[in-house]
Order: sequence, then C-alpha cells, then structure tokens
Amino acid sequence: METRKRGDAKWNFGAKGWVIIILGLLAYVVYMGFDNGLNFIAPAYAAKFGVSQTFLMLFSTIGGWVSVACIALFGVIQKKVGVKRTLMISLILGLVGAVIWAFAQNSAMYGIGCILVKAMGTIYTMVSFSELGSNWFPTKKGSYMGIITVGVVFGGLVGNGLMGSVITKVGITQGMMILVILNLILLVLCGILVKAHPEEAGAYPDNDKNMTPEQAQALLAKVKEYQATSEWTVAKCLRNKTVWLTAISIGLLLCIAQGVMAQLVPAAISFGHNPVIAQLAGIVPAPFALIGTLIAGMLDQKIGTKKVTIIIFCVGIISLLIGAIAGGAVPGIFACAACTAMAVSGGNNMVMSYTASVFGRFDFSTPYMVILFIVQLISSFGYILVSGLGEASSTYKLCFFVCAGIVLLGLIFWIFNPDKFLGRTEAGDAKEAEA
Repeated sequence: METRKRGDAKWNFGAKGWVIIILGLLAYVVYMGFDNGLNFIAPAYAAKFGVSQTFLMLFSTIGGWVSVACIALFGVIQKKVGVKRTLMISLILGLVGAVIWAFAQNSAMYGIGCILVKAMGTIYTMVSFSELGSNWFPTKKGSYMGIITVGVVFGGLVGNGLMGSVITKVGITQGMMILVILNLILLVLCGILVKAHPEEAGAYPDNDKNMTPEQAQALLAKVKEYQATSEWTVAKCLRNKTVWLTAISIGLLLCIAQGVMAQLVPAAISFGHNPVIAQLAGIVPAPFALIGTLIAGMLDQKIGTKKVTIIIFCVGIISLLIGAIAGGAVPGIFACAACTAMAVSGGNNMVMSYTASVFGRFDFSTPYMVILFIVQLISSFGYILVSGLGEASSTYKLCFFVCAGIVLLGLIFWIFNPDKFLGRTEAGDAKEAEA
C-alpha cells in the first residue's frame, strides 16, 4: 500500500485545505440533515396527505435508484467539465429539490423534491467532495474523510433536533426551510471558494510545502495527463474482485445503517418510548458519534482502512443487536442510535478512503465511480426495507435482528477483500515531476 507521507503532520491541511474540509463537512450536514429528517418529514407529510409512511419512504428508495444513474451521468460530466462545475450543478439542482419538497402540496411534489434532494446530495457529497479530497489530500484522505463525515453527526442534530422540533411545533415548511437556507449558503460559498486542485489555489497537495510552486504545477500537469489515460476503465473495474467486494460489503452496511437512522424515531416509539425520548434518541448520542467518526479517521491513518472498516462493521452489528434486545430501555435505544450513527459516518468515510488507498490519486476517479454506483444501488433499498420490516413486525425488534444479519453478511464479504494496492504509485510520479 501507499506509504509516502506529505506535510509535517496528518492534521496540517493548511488554511486553504481547511476551507475545502469545512465546506465538505457542511455538505454532509445538509445531505444527512434531510436524510435524518425523514424521521419527522415522512410522518408529517403522511398525515397531511392521508397516505402511509412506507409509501412516502418509497420515494427515498427511488431517490437512491436515481442516484445510481446520476453517479454514472455526473461521473462522465465531472470528467468533461471538472469537479467544480459538477459540484455547482448538483448543489443548484439539490436546492431546487429542497424548495419543492418543503412546499409540497401532494405526494407527487413530495416525490420530486425528495428524489432530487437524495440524488443530488449523493453527487455533491460522495462524488464531488470525494474527488476534491483525493486531489487535495492524496495521502491524508483518511483524516480528511474522518473530519468531513462529522457532518453526518451534525446533520443528525439538525434533522432530528432543530428541524424536527420546528416541524412538530410550527410546521413542515418552516422546519425544512432551515436546510434550504443551509443549502443556499453552501452553494454560494462553494462558488466563491472551491478550487478543483490545490495548485490552482496556490496551495500544495497534502499541504506539502517542501515542493516549489513549479514542482507543484509540474505534478498537477502529470496528474491531469495520467488521469486522462488511466488503464482503469469501467470495463476493467467491473472485472476486478476488489471493486465488487468493496462495493457489495459497504453497500450492505449503508443499506441498513441509513435505513435505521431515517426511521429511528418511529422505531423508538414502537418500542414504547414517548415522543420526547424518541426525538432525543436522534440527538443525545451525537457527541458519541462525533468522537467515533474522528477516531475512525485517525485509525484509518494509523492501522489502515481495511482494519478500521472491520471495526465499523462490528459497531453496526452491535448497535442493531442492542436495539433489538434492549431498545425498550432508554439507555438501549440511545446506545443503538449512537452506534448506528457511527456506522453511517464511518461507512461513508470508507468508500472514498479505501478506494483512494487501493487506487491512488492518479487512478481514483473511475474505480470510485463504479464502486459508488454499486454501493448506492444496494444501499438505496434500506429505506423501504427497514420501514417494511418495521411495519410488518410492529415493534421493529425482528427488523433489527434481520438487519444485524445483513450487516454481518457485509462483514464476511469485506474480510475476503484483498488489501492490495492496484493503482500507480504516487511517490514514483512525484519524483518524476520533481526531476
């Protein structure tokens, strides 16, 4: 695996690097705020329209399927027009969807808004900001993802806490406008501040100031040249064992983790908790999830992505077993929520980090798009799967046991995943660029 370290410390990203990181974190807040907000959005609209919650959750699943097509489409767009323009397009379309969703007057408007938000959120977080991370921090991607996926935790706080309270006390539109405004702020800031490569911002990959500006520009030219001629085509990726094992295993993890987080409040109520405790279940564990995702990022750098991902799978399994066995107790539902949030943020982290670790900066783009395509296809079933199992079992107990088994299956796939570097070594190319 790649071992060269740039910069004088793994957290030394530089001022301009920290701008990218903070914007990436905000992107996850917006995306996961809407996703976690389904705990309140779906029941509120179900009551307003006189339809079942599972019916409305179907739109989130469809949004996941649309995301799959968008990953392929926007992957091509990103290669042609660049990551900055792709990011802006997805943020604009996501904002349009958020407004439609917030002002929905029927199930059709709900569906259009929900699908747009889900699909575009996938693009600006997992496609655009992941490539930005690979460009800006090629050997610090674990730390980078460990920080920006803290946005998953804050998104839970905003969705389940602030927005959920406003929806409950004031109204659906007023609550959702909180995230609409955050989406608008993110759009404006990205338009002003984001550069596709650090060299374009007068900075350095990994904030490595040992390079001269001329050497940094030479390396950037080499990166762009090689990315355009990488041997890792879509066809080659689809024939590769690592690509499939990575995508299937993490897809199964996120399928369950995202589905459970989006329905944690109804699950808590079904276990017998009052609405206040149910809402707290999505808020109180956030500090623990915050600590967990930061630790995951640090462990990624220290022990390697494959090992830390095994830990994340185990946390996900334990969280579901706690929910199934002790979800009726307040500590049990809180522990389940905290561990599941850690699994969501950690799982999102590892998709990008493991791909970057295996394929490197030069070969990252196409394998990542293929892996993300498969991950999204699998994980999109989580919303309707968890909702359907929950309604069928009435208490979510059986649902959580089944979900634990699915995550265990994902862990088995992951264990058999070869931990072998397959891309072009960045150290060698950096040396050539400096020569």
